[in-house]
Amino acid sequence: MNLLKKSKELTIENEEFVMEFDMRSIALYKELSNKPFVKGVGDLFKYDDEAIAMFIACTLRRKEEPTKPLGKEVLEGDILYFLLNHSSDVIELIAMSLPSDTSKNSKKN
Repeated sequence: MNLLKKSKELTIENEEFVMEFDMRSIALYKELSNKPFVKGVGDLFKYDDEAIAMFIACTLRRKEEPTKPLGKEVLEGDILYFLLNHSSDVIELIAMSLPSDTSKNSKKN
């Protein structure tokens, strides 16, 4: 799978964060949720609260430590805050990062 690495900068309670989706995010998602990534993405795009919270946990990182997702720290924190304020951020980030269907274009070439 070829992911297009995208990121979003966020400020939460006067602290700088970055939301970034990469292979580390996928591995952490599988570890935390015990679910396949593809099922998680399907649930995410159905606006499933649990899937959204898991993907926020797997993509949110402190700006000074961008390679280390917060993971359980998010899940043990104020989940309602994250769901209300950052659901659209994580859905947009994942959607931008996944490859689009270019098979139609490649057949023309």
